[in-house]
Amino acid sequence: MSEAKKIQQDLHALVTTFSYIMTIVTVVQGIVKAVKPLENKIPEARDLEVFSYEYLAKITNLLPGIIQREIKILENIGVARNGDRSCKN
Repeated sequence: MSEAKKIQQDLHALVTTFSYIMTIVTVVQGIVKAVKPLENKIPEARDLEVFSYEYLAKITNLLPGIIQREIKILENIGVARNGDRSCKN
């Protein structure tokens, strides 16, 4: 596989990972926002809100590992070097 194709796949994986994370966070926020007004009327609504926050916490706990993996990908393709995480043109 050519180096350019490998870089393209790595960048696609990076973008896809963060896109999935942002989608999940947005969905959880929407659930919490929708459930909040129902808490007094439907006792189970509070359980859904708690579950949503727990799910969000699990995702948050995974982020450092995901970010380290993505930094490694960027380092491998030469975008980030020597502790400098900014993109270079």
